[in-house]
Amino acid sequence: MLEAVFGSLRTGVVVLDNDLRVQIWNKGAEPMWGLSEEEARGKEFMTLEIGLTVSQLEPLIRARLEGTHEDGEQ
Repeated sequence: MLEAVFGSLRTGVVVLDNDLRVQIWNKGAEPMWGLSEEEARGKEFMTLEIGLTVSQLEPLIRARLEGTHEDGEQ
């Protein structure tokens, strides 16, 4: 069901598991990140060739997964 919802969105959506592997990569994410769903799904997000320094995102993503982010939201 989630795939159907995310697939209908025009905005790019990427869903990662606790190991930072791509679980969902919707059609909106394809032009934004330059990879198709087939190229991204199941891969570790930090290893994707998407033209950004994704290593800078890792601490932020891990903090969200652990619930230790600093913006006050839970």
